[in-house]
This record gives sequence, structure tokens and C-alpha cells, in this order.
Amino acid sequence: MDVSITLRRRPTHTLLRLRGEFDLASRPLLLHRLLEARSYGPRVWVDADDVKFIEASCLHQLDRFRRRLRADGGSLRVIRASAYYELICRLADYGEMLPTGVSPVLVTARGHGAMDGRLQRASRPRATARAGAGWARA
Repeated sequence: MDVSITLRRRPTHTLLRLRGEFDLASRPLLLHRLLEARSYGPRVWVDADDVKFIEASCLHQLDRFRRRLRADGGSLRVIRASAYYELICRLADYGEMLPTGVSPVLVTARGHGAMDGRLQRASRPRATARAGAGWARA
């Protein structure tokens, strides 16, 4: 399975970008990169928008690391996530690992409303969004 975890240092935080399919074999690499990000500072942001698959064991590792950082006065914040990542977070009861900030809103398909059943994310927030109403059939 193809996995990529890139790390970028920012003035206020360290950004980890997760890409690919995260399974049990990916956990050592995930832990290594989390520890590396922590060595640069106590604030870690995670971009999981390109996650195609993630096992609950990897979410557990992220959540455990988030709790450890919080206990040390830091934070781990998921800033973006794919539809699959969000679905697994909800099913596995890892609500703390969902993206923070503005929730996605209902959207329509590009063009004139193709009905192929795919889920699409909003490109910009809308003030009338309800919690849990972030996905729509396109």
C-alpha cells in the first residue's frame, strides 16, 4: 500500500500531510513522523485530505499522540480530511480526530448536477451549515 507523510515546519506549528492508504503496516512510519513533528514544537496540524484508507488502529495512534501532546501543553489538530477519513472517525468514535474549524456544507456536483452517487466536499463554507450536514450526494 502506498503511503506518504510529509512534514513542513511553520512558524506557529508543524504540518503533517498524510497521503495514501494507512493500515497496520503504516503505524511505525506514522509514529516516527509524529515524533519528528513533536521535536519541532508542541503544535502539530494534520492534513488528511488525501487519505484513501485508514484503519482504526492508525486513528487510535493519532488520538493517543493528541492526548499526549495535550498533557504536555501542546495540541494536535486535524485541519482537513477526506470523506473516507471522516467516515472512519465517526464509525470508530474518534470525534476528537475530525477536522476542526468550519464544517463542510452541502454541495452539488460540478456542471449541471450529475447523479453518479459520489460524495463531494464544499469548496467554501456557508453560514447556514448544520453540524453533521456536510456531505451530499452529487
